Amino acid sequence: MLKTENKSYLLAEDTITRDERSLIASWIKDEDRLTKGDLTIKFENDWAKWNGSSEAVFVNSGSSANLIMLYAEICSSKKDDIKIVVPAISWSTTVSPAMQLGMEIVLCDADKNTLGVDTNHLEDIFKTHNPDILFIVHVLGHINDMETIAELCDKYNVTLFEDCCEAVGTQKNGKKVGNYGKAGTFSFYYGHHISTIEGGMVVSSDKAFTNILKSIRSHGWSRDMEPKLKNSLKKQFDIDDFMDLFTFYYPGFNVRSTDLNAFIGLLQLKKVDEIIKRRYEVYLRYKSNLEDYTWIQTCDADVISNFGLGLIINDKRRLLVQLNKENIEHRPLLCGSMGQQPFWIKKFGIQILPFASKVHKMGIYLPSHHNLSLKDVDKISEVVLNSINS
Repeated sequence: MLKTENKSYLLAEDTITRDERSLIASWIKDEDRLTKGDLTIKFENDWAKWNGSSEAVFVNSGSSANLIMLYAEICSSKKDDIKIVVPAISWSTTVSPAMQLGMEIVLCDADKNTLGVDTNHLEDIFKTHNPDILFIVHVLGHINDMETIAELCDKYNVTLFEDCCEAVGTQKNGKKVGNYGKAGTFSFYYGHHISTIEGGMVVSSDKAFTNILKSIRSHGWSRDMEPKLKNSLKKQFDIDDFMDLFTFYYPGFNVRSTDLNAFIGLLQLKKVDEIIKRRYEVYLRYKSNLEDYTWIQTCDADVISNFGLGLIINDKRRLLVQLNKENIEHRPLLCGSMGQQPFWIKKFGIQILPFASKVHKMGIYLPSHHNLSLKDVDKISEVVLNSINS
């Protein structure tokens, strides 16, 4: 019999500690420049090094990272019409930038283990739609089948991008997510693996692409570009030194972050490895407790930097009653299937994909983060098991 406790089990907890807040307050008092400056560059360089990437571009959110990454591909492409494949199980601002930018969008069903893209459905899409881009999501920290995806992208000449916003530090064969395609994105929002209050990052090993990212991040000017490229553009368009700072080469955005956010990011980066280690330990305990009794999300990886516990429950309503009773926070598994969201239905009509629709109907995710103790994990697991068996 479960004993009700007053304790609450939250889906996410802030990673910025009281001590870090004191350091932030002191830095603000002493620092003259709070907007984008040298600390932003340092955070970008340190993040790129930590993630095993060549370049990194810091922006104000993971959503902005997705937006400028796809827009940079438009800017660098010679095609007027770009077709993109996106996963049905994803997030609104993985899909909506493609819609906002006028791309033709094709939804791919979900893999039955990882909740990433179903590679069988993906190849069918590649054959019939001939897309330009595949934009995958490592759902709740679980890496896609990257070997098969890489083979398919190479075979059908498709450019790969990764949304790693929920998968900071997940890796397979020593290779971290974000490094499998042309570029990858990360989020540093509250409750993510690390937080800069608000923030996001794009990583890439393509210098030409990164220069475009840095330009469109800040209005479309050349101030953050490599000097050689900047001088070449000045010469090409006959720009003198007087006009240089206020010349725009792309129709850009203003999605910069600040040195304040970068300062926080540098503090957080010191502990990211320990946070990932704890998240993986929590996930493994859940897996041990539950895998013989219900569907639980899983993948083949060296480290799963788990973002939340993904479950598919036949009688979800019964479980929700117990979770509410025991103060266990919960929510839909991401936001279900994109093809069944109103913004998609209004534009394209409802799209039912077999496994994604099952996730939409029966999916749930539960707390799984570094501040949970193994005792907490066992308690939440007990609630799930009692609901299944009652």
